[in-house]
Amino acid sequence: MSSRHGRSRKFGVTSSLLGFFLGLAAAPLPAQIRDGGIDPWNLGKGEWVYILRDATNHLGGRVPAVTNLPSLMIFLKNQGLTHLIIKAGSGHWLYPSGANPQFTPEVVSAAHAAGLWLFGYNYSYGTNVPGEIAIADYVFNCGADGFVFDAEIEWETLPNRTMVATQLCSAVRANWPTKFLAHAPFPYISFHTAFPYKEFGYYCDAVMPQDYWIEIGVSPSACARRMNSDWTTWQNGLTGIWTNAIKPLVPVGQGWTSADGAITAAQITEFFTALKTNASPATRGGFKGANFWRAELHPPEVWDAIRTNSIGNAPTNAPWLGNIGVSALTDTAATITWTTDQSSDSVVEYGLTSGYGHAFTGAAPTFFHAVTLTGLERDATYHFRVKSGTALDKTSVSTDHTFTTPAAAAADIIVDEASTGFASTGTWYPSSSGYNGSYLWASTGTTEGRTATFRPTILTPGAYDVYVTFIQGSNRATDAPWTVSSSGGTTNVTVNQNGPAGVHSGWVLLAGARSFAAGTNGTVRLSNHTGETGWVVIADAVKLVFVPPPPSSPRILAQPVSLIVTQGRSATFTVSAAGTALLAYQWRFNGTDLAGETGSGFIRAAVQSADAGGYTVVITNAFGAVTSAPAMLAVTPPSPARFEPPVLVGGTSLWLRFVGEPGATYALELSTNLTSWLLLFDFTNPPSGAFEFIDLAPADASPRFYRTRQ
Repeated sequence: MSSRHGRSRKFGVTSSLLGFFLGLAAAPLPAQIRDGGIDPWNLGKGEWVYILRDATNHLGGRVPAVTNLPSLMIFLKNQGLTHLIIKAGSGHWLYPSGANPQFTPEVVSAAHAAGLWLFGYNYSYGTNVPGEIAIADYVFNCGADGFVFDAEIEWETLPNRTMVATQLCSAVRANWPTKFLAHAPFPYISFHTAFPYKEFGYYCDAVMPQDYWIEIGVSPSACARRMNSDWTTWQNGLTGIWTNAIKPLVPVGQGWTSADGAITAAQITEFFTALKTNASPATRGGFKGANFWRAELHPPEVWDAIRTNSIGNAPTNAPWLGNIGVSALTDTAATITWTTDQSSDSVVEYGLTSGYGHAFTGAAPTFFHAVTLTGLERDATYHFRVKSGTALDKTSVSTDHTFTTPAAAAADIIVDEASTGFASTGTWYPSSSGYNGSYLWASTGTTEGRTATFRPTILTPGAYDVYVTFIQGSNRATDAPWTVSSSGGTTNVTVNQNGPAGVHSGWVLLAGARSFAAGTNGTVRLSNHTGETGWVVIADAVKLVFVPPPPSSPRILAQPVSLIVTQGRSATFTVSAAGTALLAYQWRFNGTDLAGETGSGFIRAAVQSADAGGYTVVITNAFGAVTSAPAMLAVTPPSPARFEPPVLVGGTSLWLRFVGEPGATYALELSTNLTSWLLLFDFTNPPSGAFEFIDLAPADASPRFYRTRQ
């Protein structure tokens, strides 16, 4: 058997069976869950960007916090958006030019880092189909999650437009069978009847009518009602295969002020309300998505309205955690970032073991989370996990992650006799020259009474080499007594200060790798008590030079743990390691490197029986390597899918819904005699674990039976 995407697949035993005694016909396929978990029937809020450089420049001068790609994406995420649509091309040309396209892999990466789906759009003319197909290929090769055909007035007069639309859309769908596709036509079909709506709708997953109410000259609610009425009428007139062109509507709202009128926050709220309260929505289940043109033109109050309004199914589950990362890592601080699909709080638990022991709670609930940890130990591996909870007391907790702070690095610390860190007892005499243009001297004696104390301020605790400098002379003591006191103990050293008159000694080592704690408790002290008279001792300057800790090869603190996972679910392996930092990781499956799996954690998504086996990780740095013990993955069969009670729609259509293992592969089959079975289609079950299907009644009244097969 072959699926609707032409892939061959074999199926196992029947998992569930449902009979329904109405004559039902071949059904329109509902929009499927697309790559990245995109649900076209529940798309949520989004934005369009035409000129990216304007968007990254304070969002057109209206949002001071936005200054670059990362800050743009973080701002958009914190408005509650799920997706962003950026211009990638015009016709068969990249925008603004092939030499300098604004849609790039870097833009995609920035959006994904903030937890946004990123779609590229192309203004479509239909005059160069191969060129427009190439634009879509370019967008997806950049890593995009979806593509939008911005097809408008040009298509209404295009020769052979239905054939051209089929050529264009079918090719993009064939090239990218599991990616999200949408098209954005005019909102009122009755005003633009020549447009090839059926052909675009058949291959796309969603329709984004351009509800620009100010330009049309109506209110937001009137625009939404007229759009809904036109699309309902059009859908009701479809028959045969063209019922597959019935896809969810995700309207594009007006978000800019023009010569025809000013956009206001009240209009945005009215538009959201009109969509959500429509009593007879053209989209089955109601409107669950909307986006706005265009981000770089929104006044601040419009952003407030977009943020405070919602659309789509309100989550009742715990927040999804993603994009967990570490940034701004220093020897004593680190910023932990992650994203959630719901506005939720920010908690990081951290410590030197997987028992943590410390916790930090961030500020107000948000979608993009950033928590800065301070006061960390240097050259240490920290374990951490993030937690986010909603107002409904639904909380998610991540798996264990690690980061390693670098070895401390500190500038030289110099204290001379003119510094605030210097103090003396007894009589000392000034003299010219010296380290900083002067120095002090005192006569030697047989009793202690004159001291010069240098007290450095230590910002970076650790080991330091201690040096002194002085001007030599023939009357200098040959055994000037120095005492170094620090957290590492006390050391007494004598230094020969005798030498050619007026010659600078350079830096002379007093003590190596002495341990100093943070603060001002450590001292370097010179005494005049040499046991003889007739000589002088010189107090000039003291220097401390930081000594980095010695490098170490990697060592594993916590091994990856073996797992038993149901087919279709995810398996997560983690390792905790220490050693000299930027550690490199390479995960392996049965001894073979896994391409791209180079983090301290590894997730095998939607596991299948072929994924069962041993997983190890090789950890390396410049000083050695270590391989973890194998963590064994066992894969168990998924639970059989089960049908929920069917719902009769409109007297003839049947709405089926069944629940299975998320990520498991199933086929839906149809029979009229329980002997011969027809494959309707096969699919990977969505993360929710539930799949829906609509079947339409045929002319006869033959019984129909359904089953799922894994």
